[in-house]
Amino acid sequence: MKFPTGTLGNVLEWTLIAALLCVGLVLTGVTPLGLILWGVGCFLLYKKRAYVLCTLFSFLLVISIADYAAVFCMSCPDAGRKSQCANNMRNIVLALINYESAHQRFPAAVRLDKEGRPLQSWRVETLPFLELQNLYSRANLKKPWDDPVNANVRNTSIPLFHCPSCRQEGKCNYLAITGPDTVWPNEGKVRLKDISDDPGETLLLVEVADGLADWSEPKDLSLEELCDSKNEEKTLKLFSVHSGGAHVVFCDGFIQWMRAETLVKNLRALATRNGGEKIELDERKQKE
Repeated sequence: MKFPTGTLGNVLEWTLIAALLCVGLVLTGVTPLGLILWGVGCFLLYKKRAYVLCTLFSFLLVISIADYAAVFCMSCPDAGRKSQCANNMRNIVLALINYESAHQRFPAAVRLDKEGRPLQSWRVETLPFLELQNLYSRANLKKPWDDPVNANVRNTSIPLFHCPSCRQEGKCNYLAITGPDTVWPNEGKVRLKDISDDPGETLLLVEVADGLADWSEPKDLSLEELCDSKNEEKTLKLFSVHSGGAHVVFCDGFIQWMRAETLVKNLRALATRNGGEKIELDERKQKE
């Protein structure tokens, strides 16, 4: 680009340089295009032999590029851990589906003794279907999960139940949604054919944040804990170790990334097995 000679030309050149630097500065936090504009401005400063200004803005440009590089490097490992988290849930739901096929029912959310006291979680029941038969054989199913006789089993780390981004070892990040109308009722056991709603629109498991339960602990998430029945038009926050939402898995094995903000009524509809609700949820159509 050629500018008129003389004072007018200098004014136009400096105006262009200032515009490039200002626009580049504004856009730098939004898009990499800002870095390009900023770089062009620095080049024009160099051509104008404004070496001090060129050096100053070039230094700022390098800092901005370093920030972009740092953010990119930080996001890549999290993306890998998020993908591994989804694979964990995929393996768990496959084990549950195989369990249902073998026993003609899903496991009970909690294994109870004759007095109705909780013993072990459904996660212990699925160990043979996760190629962990040896660990399952070591568990004393007649004793509670936290009994000293089950200490060896309880203290065995199972990465499959643990989100790679979670810092609390031994904690389970994948919980069932329990309740009378769910796939995990407080009493009794559910067969796949008992689900009159579309299994592909019926929640089986949800991902949660740190520290809610040990993997063998008979503790999950009730429907009332997940959904506030007082106001079903409000937005529910789904929390996981990842930012922006959480993984959920449906009875057909479908793994879903659900955005952090979801209407309570929609989540409740997805969690119940025989509600007959018509789901109008965009997230259900978005694959991982």
